[in-house]
Amino acid sequence: MPEASGTGDQSHGVGGPPGGPAAASGPPDDPGVNGPVVRRTRRSARDTLGYQPALDGLRAVAVLAVLFFHARFGWAKGGFLGVSTFFTLSGFLITSLMLAEWRGSGAVSLRGFYKRRFRRLLPASWTTLLLVVGMGAAGVWTTSQLRDLRGDVPWALAELVNWHFIAEDRTYGAQFEAPSPLEHFWSLAVEQQFYLLLPVVVVAALGWSRRRAVAHGRGTLDGPAATPLGLLVGILLLATVASAVLNGLLARDSVARAYFGTDTRLAELAIGALLACVGLAAVRGRTTFQRRIRDLLGFVGLAASAALWTVATVPSTWLYPWGLLLTAVASTALIVGALQNGALAAVLSLRPLVALGRISYGVYLLHWPVFLWLTPGRTGLDQWPLFGLRMAVTLGAAVVMFRLLEVPIRSGPRVAGRIAARAALPAAVLIILSTLVVTSDLPAPSALEAAAGTTSTTLPPPPVRVLVVGDETADSWAQLDEVSAADGRSFEFSVAPVPSCGITLGGYVERSDGTVERDTDRCGEVEQQWLDRIDAERPDVVLVASALRDVSNRRLDVEGPWEAPGSPALDDFLTTEVTELLDAIAARGPSVLVATAPNMADASQPPPVIEPPVPADPTRADLLRSAFTAASEGAPGGGHPGNDPARIQRWNQILTGVADTTGVGLLDIAGDVASWPGGEFDPERRAPDGIGFTEVGMTELLDANSARIAAARPPAARPDPAAAVAAESPLPAPPPFTPRRTAAPGSTADVLVVGDSVAFNVGFGLREWSRANPEMSVQAAGQLGCPVARGGQYRFLRDLESFGDECDWAGLYPDWVAASDPDLALLTSGIWEVVDRRLPGDDRFRSIGDPVVDRYLLSEMLSAIDTLAARGANVVLLTYPHFEAGRDQGYSDLPESDPARVDRLNELMAEAVALRPGVATLIDFQAWLAAQPGGEFDPAKRSDGLHFNDDYSVVIGDWLGPQVLEVARSGIAAPG
Repeated sequence: MPEASGTGDQSHGVGGPPGGPAAASGPPDDPGVNGPVVRRTRRSARDTLGYQPALDGLRAVAVLAVLFFHARFGWAKGGFLGVSTFFTLSGFLITSLMLAEWRGSGAVSLRGFYKRRFRRLLPASWTTLLLVVGMGAAGVWTTSQLRDLRGDVPWALAELVNWHFIAEDRTYGAQFEAPSPLEHFWSLAVEQQFYLLLPVVVVAALGWSRRRAVAHGRGTLDGPAATPLGLLVGILLLATVASAVLNGLLARDSVARAYFGTDTRLAELAIGALLACVGLAAVRGRTTFQRRIRDLLGFVGLAASAALWTVATVPSTWLYPWGLLLTAVASTALIVGALQNGALAAVLSLRPLVALGRISYGVYLLHWPVFLWLTPGRTGLDQWPLFGLRMAVTLGAAVVMFRLLEVPIRSGPRVAGRIAARAALPAAVLIILSTLVVTSDLPAPSALEAAAGTTSTTLPPPPVRVLVVGDETADSWAQLDEVSAADGRSFEFSVAPVPSCGITLGGYVERSDGTVERDTDRCGEVEQQWLDRIDAERPDVVLVASALRDVSNRRLDVEGPWEAPGSPALDDFLTTEVTELLDAIAARGPSVLVATAPNMADASQPPPVIEPPVPADPTRADLLRSAFTAASEGAPGGGHPGNDPARIQRWNQILTGVADTTGVGLLDIAGDVASWPGGEFDPERRAPDGIGFTEVGMTELLDANSARIAAARPPAARPDPAAAVAAESPLPAPPPFTPRRTAAPGSTADVLVVGDSVAFNVGFGLREWSRANPEMSVQAAGQLGCPVARGGQYRFLRDLESFGDECDWAGLYPDWVAASDPDLALLTSGIWEVVDRRLPGDDRFRSIGDPVVDRYLLSEMLSAIDTLAARGANVVLLTYPHFEAGRDQGYSDLPESDPARVDRLNELMAEAVALRPGVATLIDFQAWLAAQPGGEFDPAKRSDGLHFNDDYSVVIGDWLGPQVLEVARSGIAAPG
């Protein structure tokens, strides 16, 4: 952690475990810590930090949170936030150090600061890199981990590995992939980048402030000086706000970007720096009462931190930025409490905690590779005994590194520092070369790894079908259907514009030619036309784009005043109308997007004048004519309302508000157009009428919004929510029986393999078998991360997730069956069926074995069988083998790994087959695997406890291939 001045040259070290190594801090007489000798001034001891054992204790508590998290204790699922505590503590200590140096000598030596950082941080971290590479040479790491090291090591050396993870869209704690042994180095990179930036900012801000003070006759430029901190505080506040806003915005699209980014995590460090600017005397309190209140505040911070460490998860949406900010505030309270020499400080100063805090940097560096090495699979130990073994190895290695490497280099004679500096370049070269040697000649990625790196299925998803409704502003979207098809975009656009009719309906509207018409006379049926079009086309997404009619002058009733957008009464009317339309569209099933309107120019051609209808009843005609005359009186007249930027702006505000309250998506077309280099009326991009867009403009708008449109794709039709959570809900009735097709002797039997990622392993093995047996052709279409029982939320590796739209096989299986026309469809799926699930329409989590879940799973299996068999294919179900989820990541005793759950799933498969006689049959894959040498959990077959490596997938194919071919040739016996 950052140094702070104290007696002699004792100080707190910089760095911290997760997120920045927690450096050791020396005791009061320890001359070996990295602080400069700060010239002492006549200030109260309350103004200097000195050595604070409680801060070492705080480091220990934070690193313990991370250790428990990485040990996969379920009650510490938010322990990764210990990183955030280190960030805030580092920001506080490093800023305190620099302010003390400035006040003592009138300057901050940047050269000295960076030299201390090098001596304090790099030797230990580079030694860890070399150790990790050495473990790779010893065969500890898997092929995928070695492949990670080849890219991770150079970026870790450059202290930029967090940006490397972002570029690779690396997920912190991926579901199936064995983590990189350097995954924890991201936080060291964030803090090192902060250390490079902050001193420059502090020196520049303080120097400018002092020059300003001297210019006003307050002090001199030489020697110690009381420098105003206002500018520095302002910069830190701005950095905090900007970082928090960026964190929240970027998390919407990428949690990895928000989690790993230096800019998105800067707020936690800056909050600690702001605390340092308050001043130690103010932080410590001046009276006994103030100190007791601050001590109590520290306990509150400890309780809040513990609560967050218990409930947070990396994917938690509330974490970005609010959870991270709350953690930083709680850490600030902890720091304040620890500095009071009260009850909290006494707890944190307990000898074991202080001892752990002193070596916490090394503990953080070493624990992760040790934890990945000592796994449940390798040791055979349960969670607590395994944690004890891991801690013994980690602490022992950290003590050795602390005494033999960290202390001598950091606080030894200057010659040690010079030797370390001169050894830096050769050491870096050695690490790079060692990495290249150890990671050379790696085998190609496995079939499953290759599939995971590209797509969740082997078949492309169908395009997103978009229907655009609205007025003439919607017309330009018709150009995108050809554009999308021409360059391979996965969209199909259709449009249903109704010129001179808006998406709001009511009252009397003044047209651009000055005439008045009742809105319902010509536009009253438009909404129903759109809804009918939605029913007919069944689009995935409906985009609503309208403005011209909606911003016109409007009289809500004959006797009311003429109003324009901005009038409270009209704004309320428009809001209600838009809300009702969007609700009506959403009730039809598609996702809904609403587009803001750009400013318009010209629109000079008014629509034709339409006279009010004349009923056959003369009395009614007179009344109607009178009403139009009354409504037209006092109409403002003149010009096209869409030309008024103020009206368009207010309309967009209404649309934005409705989108927020209804939860529909918003496409900020107005913002996109306003940012065009040639201006919003660039003739290359805007149509001559000043309303629409050219093909160039629409293409750019699609580029800007394609991700948002694609993400709006809704799930396909789900089972009725009430039926989905009813244990007695009726099962799908079997379709009329038709004889199964068979592959004639001498012909090629076509086989389609579907299911989850294990189905992909099986499909790979069958495809390899078919290479030597050309009488069978295999297409593998396993959906990685997808169940047969669709929809809802689930818990996996103790994280909460939702099954995405891509997992809905109802829109995929028919296309796959039609495309491949298989003689046999093989289905196997398991892990996602046995996780804790909250089914669609349910209000709580359940698991297999619960009658509600069992009924739902059986219903979904039957529906899948019927879909796969619709064209006469025979259907084979494979029982699912037992598994140990997360074995290679240190998890044990997860609910989803319970063998009883898999046994119940296999019973349900057998029941489904019995309910589809003559259509489906069952092959007992689980029993066969259990009888093989090494059993089901042999790490030589399944390194991660779930998936099969390619070599063993071939063995599976050799066993399964002849059985599948026999079923494809002979078919399944018809019932009766």
